[in-house]
Amino acid sequence: MLVRMLPDQVVDNWEFLSYAIEEALPPFADAAGDRMSSILTALLSDKMVCWVSVNSQNTIDNVVTTSITEDDCSGMKNLVIYSVFGVGETTMNRRSWMEAYKTLSDYAKAQGCYRIVAYTAEQSIIELVKRLGGDASYTFISVPLTNGVR
Repeated sequence: MLVRMLPDQVVDNWEFLSYAIEEALPPFADAAGDRMSSILTALLSDKMVCWVSVNSQNTIDNVVTTSITEDDCSGMKNLVIYSVFGVGETTMNRRSWMEAYKTLSDYAKAQGCYRIVAYTAEQSIIELVKRLGGDASYTFISVPLTNGVR
């Protein structure tokens, strides 16, 4: 089960959380030099939320970060799954994923969001989204801008 971490819990666990988040950064955030400082600020100011699941040894085994975005053109709010990290061979089975989805879905609805969106290259997550009736047909494209590119 995913539980929302409070800001003081984020601070107390930041050494591990920062590692987990950095390992699972979306492709558009990998080049920012001060990214982890910015992410911590976002987590402490409620611009971003950190969710965790805890195993039977009472240690964190999954870390999910989310943020809410609003499309300026349509005005639609969406919950963005910013990162997902599992420790080792993650223990998230189908039931665990469904519980996590329900937690995030309930939170998104309470925040007035229209849908949950995410970026992933993980085939198992893509298949799960399809089983949930979600759309995984879009392809994320990214072209880095460097000096000298015309």
